[in-house]
Amino acid sequence: CRVTYIMAHGVNNSVVKLHDGTSNAGTLEFQAKFSTEGLDVFVPGSGIRFKTGVFLDLTNTDSVTIGYTG
Repeated sequence: CRVTYIMAHGVNNSVVKLHDGTSNAGTLEFQAKFSTEGLDVFVPGSGIRFKTGVFLDLTNTDSVTIGYTG
C-alpha cells in the first residue's frame, strides 16, 4: 500500500514511526517527532510505499489516523 496521510494527537515528546513490515524490525520508512501541536501530514505524489505491511511504532500519542491506497 501507499500511505498518503498521517495525523496524530500530540502530547509532549510524541513520536510516530512507520515501518515496512509486521513489527518494528521492518525498515523504517517514516519518523516524526512532535509535541502538543500534533501531527498533520499529507504525503505528496504517490505517498510512501510499503511492500509488506505498515507497522506503527508510537510514543506518547493516544490517537493516530493514516490514509492509504492500494
